[in-house]
Amino acid sequence: MGDKTLSTIAKYKEVLERLGDGEPTSALEAKAVIESIRADKGHLDDETLQDLQSIRDRSRQNILRIIELKRETEAAYTKSISEQLYSSRYRFLYELVQNADDSLYSRAQQNKVVRFMRFRIAPSEMTIETNEDGFTRANVEAICATGKSSKKASVLDNHIGEKGFGFKSVFSVAENVHVQSGVWSFRFEHRRGDNGLGMVTPLEAKSETLPHGVTTKITLSFSQTTRVEYQKLLYAVAELPDTTIFFLHRLEKIIFHTTSQTYETKTIIRKLDMRPAGTVDITKTSTVRIGTEVTSESETGAYHVFTHIVNGMPYDERRKGRTTSKVELAFPIDVVTRQPKLSILGQYVFAYLPLQRLPRLNFIIQSDFITSASRESVIDCTWNDAIRDGVVKTFTQAVSTFACGTHPLRYAWLAYLPGQPIEHLWRSLYSDIIEQLRKMPVLQTWERRQWKCPHQLGRVTYEAKHNGEPLFGDLPEELYLAPEYDEQYQGTLTDLGVRVIKWGELVDRLEADIVRSDSRYRRNSPKGLWHWTCAIRLLELFDRNGLGGIKQRVRRLAIIPLTGGRRWTAVTTYQSSKIYFPTDGSVQIPEDLSLRLVDLNAASDPTRRKLFTKLGVEECPREMVLKQIEETHNRQSQPSIFGESKSRQLPGDALAWLSHFIYLFNFHPKYESIRLWLWVPTASGNLERTQSTLYFLSDKEYDAQELLPLSFATEPNDTISFIKHSLVTAGSPNDRPQNLSWVEFLQRATGARYHPSLVQKDSSGCKLSPVALAVLKHNPEKFVGLLKAHWSEYQPEIHHVSSQLSDCKVRCENGKLQSLRFCYLQTIDIQAQLQAWNLKSELSLLKLPNPILSRSDERDWQFLEDVGVRTTPVIEFYRLVLLEMFRKQTLKQEHLMEVYRCLARLASVQNQEELRRIFDEYKLIQVKARDGTRSVTLHECIWDGPDFLIKRYVVHPFYKSDTELSTLFRVFLGLRDYVVEDVLSSLNEHGNQNVEEVYKFLETTVRAAAEWKVVREAFQGKKLVRGDDGDWYTLDSCVWKTPFALSGYQDLSKTYPDLEKFFVERLKVKTASPSMLIRELKTLVMRHEPIIDEVRQRQVNIGLMLARGGTDSDVVAALDALKTIKFLPKKRKDGILELVGLDDDFAILDHERYGTALASYGVLLDFSLSESQIMDNFFQRLGLSRRYLSVAVQEVSAVGESFTESEMLGKEVRTKAYALFCCASKYKSVKALRGDRQVFDQLYQAEVYTTNDISTQLVLQLNNESLRVHSDRAYLHHEILEGQLRIYVPEDPRQRKACYRSQLPKLLASILSVSSEAIHAIALILSNPERDIDDVMLEQDIANVDWIDKLIIGGLYPTDEGPSTPQPQLDSHRDRSENEDSPESSTPSGWRSFRGAPASVASESIQSNRTLVEDDTETEFATPNIHNPPPHQYERLIEQVVRSAQRSRYRETRPHTSREGDIPSAPADDEQDVNALDHERTFGNRDGNQMGHDKRVGAAGELYVHELLAGLNLPNYTRENWRSTIRGEVQVHSRYSDMNNWVGRETTDIVYTDETGDLTQYLREHCTGGFPDGIATNRDHAAEPIEYFLEVKTTTGACNTRFYMSDSQHKRMQRLAVSVMNRPDRIYVILRVFNLASPDVDVKIFVDPLRLRGSVVDFEVGTWFGKTRDGV
Repeated sequence: MGDKTLSTIAKYKEVLERLGDGEPTSALEAKAVIESIRADKGHLDDETLQDLQSIRDRSRQNILRIIELKRETEAAYTKSISEQLYSSRYRFLYELVQNADDSLYSRAQQNKVVRFMRFRIAPSEMTIETNEDGFTRANVEAICATGKSSKKASVLDNHIGEKGFGFKSVFSVAENVHVQSGVWSFRFEHRRGDNGLGMVTPLEAKSETLPHGVTTKITLSFSQTTRVEYQKLLYAVAELPDTTIFFLHRLEKIIFHTTSQTYETKTIIRKLDMRPAGTVDITKTSTVRIGTEVTSESETGAYHVFTHIVNGMPYDERRKGRTTSKVELAFPIDVVTRQPKLSILGQYVFAYLPLQRLPRLNFIIQSDFITSASRESVIDCTWNDAIRDGVVKTFTQAVSTFACGTHPLRYAWLAYLPGQPIEHLWRSLYSDIIEQLRKMPVLQTWERRQWKCPHQLGRVTYEAKHNGEPLFGDLPEELYLAPEYDEQYQGTLTDLGVRVIKWGELVDRLEADIVRSDSRYRRNSPKGLWHWTCAIRLLELFDRNGLGGIKQRVRRLAIIPLTGGRRWTAVTTYQSSKIYFPTDGSVQIPEDLSLRLVDLNAASDPTRRKLFTKLGVEECPREMVLKQIEETHNRQSQPSIFGESKSRQLPGDALAWLSHFIYLFNFHPKYESIRLWLWVPTASGNLERTQSTLYFLSDKEYDAQELLPLSFATEPNDTISFIKHSLVTAGSPNDRPQNLSWVEFLQRATGARYHPSLVQKDSSGCKLSPVALAVLKHNPEKFVGLLKAHWSEYQPEIHHVSSQLSDCKVRCENGKLQSLRFCYLQTIDIQAQLQAWNLKSELSLLKLPNPILSRSDERDWQFLEDVGVRTTPVIEFYRLVLLEMFRKQTLKQEHLMEVYRCLARLASVQNQEELRRIFDEYKLIQVKARDGTRSVTLHECIWDGPDFLIKRYVVHPFYKSDTELSTLFRVFLGLRDYVVEDVLSSLNEHGNQNVEEVYKFLETTVRAAAEWKVVREAFQGKKLVRGDDGDWYTLDSCVWKTPFALSGYQDLSKTYPDLEKFFVERLKVKTASPSMLIRELKTLVMRHEPIIDEVRQRQVNIGLMLARGGTDSDVVAALDALKTIKFLPKKRKDGILELVGLDDDFAILDHERYGTALASYGVLLDFSLSESQIMDNFFQRLGLSRRYLSVAVQEVSAVGESFTESEMLGKEVRTKAYALFCCASKYKSVKALRGDRQVFDQLYQAEVYTTNDISTQLVLQLNNESLRVHSDRAYLHHEILEGQLRIYVPEDPRQRKACYRSQLPKLLASILSVSSEAIHAIALILSNPERDIDDVMLEQDIANVDWIDKLIIGGLYPTDEGPSTPQPQLDSHRDRSENEDSPESSTPSGWRSFRGAPASVASESIQSNRTLVEDDTETEFATPNIHNPPPHQYERLIEQVVRSAQRSRYRETRPHTSREGDIPSAPADDEQDVNALDHERTFGNRDGNQMGHDKRVGAAGELYVHELLAGLNLPNYTRENWRSTIRGEVQVHSRYSDMNNWVGRETTDIVYTDETGDLTQYLREHCTGGFPDGIATNRDHAAEPIEYFLEVKTTTGACNTRFYMSDSQHKRMQRLAVSVMNRPDRIYVILRVFNLASPDVDVKIFVDPLRLRGSVVDFEVGTWFGKTRDGV
């Protein structure tokens, strides 16, 4: 050792001795302490190592071994701390904040300087600066040790940290850490893969000048990984919550400076307390600089903070001496509105720093929690339970503050209550808080805003309110809850004890209301909605059962309004106080009668009327009303002071008087009897007795009103009285109570008439009536018309006054008045003669209302001959008469028909065209239409046809009885009968006709095929089918007979059940098909909140159709569309139905026993066993056959510690081994190929044990878990230990017999790898004695195999074929630990499975075993390389793999080499050895040790790929890129003797970041299936590197052998799939190594393999296999 070294050591030793346990005050003393610590760690510098070379080798080795042991001891707990302690590599940020806050800041406080912490983050390093007092010796020693902290716990401890690991976490991102504080300056070095000692070994570091105000500076030099993932670090910094500073003790400000290639940011987080008292503001100011542009923003978060000290804390080892704990709660509020500011992400639970964010927590919790080692969650312990109780107390104290005065949160504090559910420690938080608040006055009343406990308040429901206000005001003691409490918290209010207002309480308030001067009940309008709402509410009371006392209270209330709406009453038991409804049916009862009637407006509301009925209001007896009306009229008949009179003054309430008539009209049984006492209001304002002749007001030409001056109607006179118009119009024209109209009723009841009477009879005889004389006087030109208009009535009386009439003077055409007997009737003949003679003005031609134009008109006037008028009848000009009739619109049917007849008599062939033209041009045909009669053209008419036609009018029904008219219309006018096109044209018009009648008409009348063709063509593509909703549809949108409604389709079988032949056979309407029903099912499921039971029933219907009718391409397409949605009904554990999709967890019931066992676990679809059978085709087509319980459930067995070998049962199996092996050969088992005998040997050496300790579980594998249920059925169990087959059967003979019948054949079929069809033959072999086996084999066509000697049956192995090693014997009480790695133990807890497919796959298809973890990645933690040595040929295989990789590299680098000798090869003797490799001697027996076997296969394949990549000279590619947890298996090779398993979480076997493009180019040139298009050939890999995830899949067989593909690997392949929409920076690659055991190992490369699925590679994700396609 050199003099210089010795002098340095001596100097440090001397300084250290002088310092003792004191605190260093100089850099030299600090270095001495650092040197001492470094020496304790066993650190040797280069100079010391060089000096050791000078001593004896043995001594040097002893010294180095001692030092190495010391270093190993120191490093035992350091290596994995920074990578394994925290789930996030960026948790170190919290640890640094924690350490800074735990430091002392006495100097800063003295100088009144803000205590700060500053992060400066750059791509290569991070510096952390504080103004703390500085490091102490204890601090330095603590960070140089593991599990040691300088923070001592005490009763008043206010340190945040407690673990002693925090500082080491910086090595998750850094390789070099420099600490400078006061006199201290030292550093640490540690890289991933090192032994970890560098994290606690301080090295010398040069001091630097610290920035102003900074006392401590820590510099982290990033690792290469961190530099590459720098952006992730920036994301982690940005994600730090603003509230991180909230509960720190000392730090007042945290600053983040970050720098990237394109921008810089500066973020300052500061906490301000007590503004106002009890609140905390946290301000965050962010500044971003991009180039020269700088933007800043600031935000403030405000919080109400409440503190509570929990006393009497329980004892905990981790809190020695602590009996109290402080709880702080922070309630976030909006800084502007001061209302709750909630986050859908929830709030954090703090232990001074954020621990975890609870999604349903709406306030921040801080306390001295005992946390998990990772400081990321709160553990369950009594200490934390006590804190949780303190949280409840603090929360209620906060609510007490909020719920008072005018506090902004007095109505909103409910928002802070935690949601449900919250797991673990916080599970009871909500219920505990609720329990406390129930006892506190925290809620406010509606009116006077009093504070009360929740149970003292009632919630006014929506039904008990009107326009947001309670129906009735509250009582003085107040019950109503204030309305400001948000509706969304109704459930919470109920939990607190707030109840819904009770009926009795509501009635209390109604009673109080009706006695108030401002009563709402009496103040509101009877027509308003308030009374309707009130009635609805009270009716609910009467509709309820019970509550008789409350109902009786309501009946006694005066809440029934009487007529006029000003009087209120209640129904009593006295007859005289009865109250009646104001109407009899729809007819109003007159209000002027002596009856108590409910107000009409109130009773007109059906709801209030129903309420009044409940209150006792009755219908008024009709006889009572009629009697009172008669009495009222009789009182008018009493003599007045002026004596009797037929006239009275009309009472003031004329409307009520009119209501008498309306009621009499509707209900009086004998109208004629009314005339004896009835008084009638007249137009002149009087009441008249019915003994007078009364007239109706009428504007008809020859009625009395029109014939006389107006004064006769409006003024009293002795000539005529008219009934008041309002009375005539008071009745409804549609009412006909006794088959009489209103006017007809008035005629019978009053004797009133419209036209004047002609004769008046009195004591002196008969004479013209005064009214007739008045007409003759005031309107003589109308007199003749009056006679004609009513001649039928007048004629019988004419002989009494004929002479008087003949002398009456009337108006002539010349304008003069002339007596009738001197006038001439203007007949046709007379008019013709006068025209010819031109004498018209010379004669007294009677002025008629209308000129005579036809013979029929002439006959109408012939009655004038009886009064002296002269006539000469002539027939002429029928067509002109017809035209004139139509022109003047005085058309009458009988006149028209007569004209038609006359025309028919005159018509001939010569004039038929003229007739047709006239009829067409002037629309001279009158027909019946739906809206009456109308005139139409010839082209619009047909003679005969159905009456539902729209475009054609059928004339025949109108004139069918007249043969002359038939001749006119059919012969001369040429009308035809209907054709089928007329019927179809009517359908085209979409009229309101009865379309079913049209369809039936077509069905029954259309006969010819040609006509049906016309019908079908007419319907094709046109909407001629009317659906049940009234809309029209085409045939394509119709179906026939579907079990449920189809969207877009009309089921005609429901609308037209009797027309199946018409629609299906004639019009070819399609019947409902499965594909249609499936598409409708999808539509139903996609609706908002579909009815799941309806969905379920529809699927059963579809299943039934598929079972009966099969499937086609349409059905397949429809089912494919279903696969993307949730449509299958599943019953959850709580019994609620939900819809699930194909990728969700569920099973299908097809096994009754399994279904019974799993019924309560919420995994079964909601179909019964019979329904599942019906729906089998449906499920099969959906690819759900593996979801059947019979397929998905495995019966897994285990055997206990007690069992006994049965030699007899074992021999029975062994003697039948040959027959069973031959059976396997017949059924083409892969285990019974020529030359194979392993399975035979297993059967021949099989041992059978009996036991009563076999337990069975039903195992259902779900997506993320296995569901295990105990089975009550005894089962088999078997094991294969080192090739030895052991079968365990029930000891009970009965159970064993059942086992042999049903279970043992299945087990042997599984062992033999044969299908289920072989089970019958196996059962026969087992059930028959040995002597009959040959017969059984013959009967079952089982042939002998010639490579196994049949003589083995019943005997021993021949000497040359016996087993090479003796078979072990198993003790009946075996040691379980010896068999924990049994290859059959493929499921947890030692359960074995032999059901269905074997639990593992042949060695050719297995790569390696990995354990799945929760984050969907694969991991396997390395264990010390202490394991059984590999088979002796494995080392030779590894050497062969290395040489194969070298040869492959050589061929790639020398592509033009043609001479075989140019390629390096192994020596000939080695080749001979290699070719002789035996699989079992190379990889081991897979049945004996599956894990070891598979690891060796996988590791050898990974080595081959590693050698290939290493030979490419890729930059920075090292062994560290090989990140496999099984790589230690290649230690058998001398070059890899120091290769250990990868430590940590494995993603893929090899991970490499390509920053040069070399690997990308290699993959582009050598991959199979093409390189992804999304990666450009000119990509700048330095700026945009690509991280490749290389997964090696190895088999000893050919390339197309199946290989293992886990679910997590498949998901990663999906996540890393290349998208054309972005530039990928992470790519997944599969390297398929095959022919591993041959000298010609090869590999196929698949880049982004997901895109090659189905073309080059197939993946069976559900079974975890992949396979390259043949020819690849």
